[in-house]
Amino acid sequence: MELVSQGRTLAAGACFEPNNIFAKCALLPVECTGTQEYRTARYLSENDESTGSMCANQATIRKLRSLGRCNGDADRFICTSDETACRLSSTFEPLDGACNLVDDFFPSNSFVTSHYGHCASLEPLLPSFCAWQFSECPKKTHMWQVADSMFANSAPPCRCDLVVTGACRKGTDDFYCAVSEEVCDLDDEYSYITSEELYSQFTETCRLCDTLPPPLDVQLLKGGACVTPGVGAIDHCALEPEQCFESEIFYSSHAIENDSLDVPASAKTCLLQRNVQKLKTGRCTSSLDQGLCTSVPAACGFAAGFVGNDFECNLVFDTRENSAYGTTHYGHCSPNFGNRQYEPGEESYCTWEFKDCLSSDSTETALYFSTADTMWANTLPQCRCDDVRIGACISDQDPATRYCAVNAAVCDDGFSYVRVRDLEKSTGPNMICYLCDKLENDATTSSGSSISSTADEVGTLGYPISNSSSKQNSSGADLDKIVLIASCIGGAVMISAILTFGAVYGSGRPPPTPTSEHNFDAESMS
Repeated sequence: MELVSQGRTLAAGACFEPNNIFAKCALLPVECTGTQEYRTARYLSENDESTGSMCANQATIRKLRSLGRCNGDADRFICTSDETACRLSSTFEPLDGACNLVDDFFPSNSFVTSHYGHCASLEPLLPSFCAWQFSECPKKTHMWQVADSMFANSAPPCRCDLVVTGACRKGTDDFYCAVSEEVCDLDDEYSYITSEELYSQFTETCRLCDTLPPPLDVQLLKGGACVTPGVGAIDHCALEPEQCFESEIFYSSHAIENDSLDVPASAKTCLLQRNVQKLKTGRCTSSLDQGLCTSVPAACGFAAGFVGNDFECNLVFDTRENSAYGTTHYGHCSPNFGNRQYEPGEESYCTWEFKDCLSSDSTETALYFSTADTMWANTLPQCRCDDVRIGACISDQDPATRYCAVNAAVCDDGFSYVRVRDLEKSTGPNMICYLCDKLENDATTSSGSSISSTADEVGTLGYPISNSSSKQNSSGADLDKIVLIASCIGGAVMISAILTFGAVYGSGRPPPTPTSEHNFDAESMS
């Protein structure tokens, strides 16, 4: 694929409410809703310089939610620009809220970035190039290829900064960059020309995005270990030091991988994802929360009912007989206060605890933490282990040395904990950490009653820990009427109490398929 390193970068238009009220920057008229009016980049540059400048800024362009999704397995649910970029065009759903021009924020698919189709050259001397839609391809010399090539062990080639676009042209000396003719139709005397025609007539190239930073460094959590000094073997794997007894020493995944002094060789088994997924978590014991398994007290509607390290809860499964859901669920961060229904998006993600909603940048959008269970009738919890984003421990001396962690207590000396929002900044670590690898769904599996409890994990993958902040509530109805939502506002945390209404119904999201018996896997790390 030829790298487009020169040329003009595209400027977006904008949607306006009646009475000339700015709503948002947009690439296409279809992005405007209701009574909103679309104004082109040309109009803005000539009549509204401040809005035009904002909508031409690359930081704005990259975050535009102008893409859709090929919503099917054949295209691996890829974020892309046009139905022609899908292998099955009928699966394309436009304007997916979890896609922007650069990123794919849907947690349960194969990609973290958006991708585009390309025009593959049929002539040895002509370059191939990435494009918005198939009509950009010169018919005699190029052949259109969909966004996801599906080649083994290869990522789709076209990201935002490699995409060339066409333009809206007026006469022989006036044009502005655009992605489709729908934009040009709104400007009198302007008509759309393809990227090939643009270069032929003006010797100019339009680019969708400026050069992007390297793709996010995507990593999975690796477990730590609790070790009794002098024994020469691990006692059990653990997420954090709090899961060790006082007589034990906690070793982080970084210490284990680097063969730190006194770390038994057998501790390497804790690095395996299959063993990480079997680590214990807690349970919301209140009926308000359907007794679901989750990570921290704030993820319960009734936080005081949380009990840590429940033997029948691991990071993926709730193995209790007649469990309401069969799987463990987690809270999420969202810009909408009180929005308990998780909807993936740029600023909406599943997380381990409410502190992961915070950002060190006070200018960023405030995000609020919502509980694992929606507590609404006919709605189900959505955040599972493979959806959950966590922070990382970053070396103070060498930022390239880093490892995923659920909290700061996991960080070794000389490492600093960086939370989710700061971790993913391209100007910073440019990293994303997930709690679990992608899980498989099995719609034929019912609730937790079909998943056997396994006592053989006890003593190997997590002892129960005392939780001074968690007390099981057995007093009943009155306390169950209160829902505590831990809400992250800038750098502060607000606890809000709201009354619930109605009952909670339904069986849970189909649990992932158990890969085998849930026992300790001592496979060597060769």
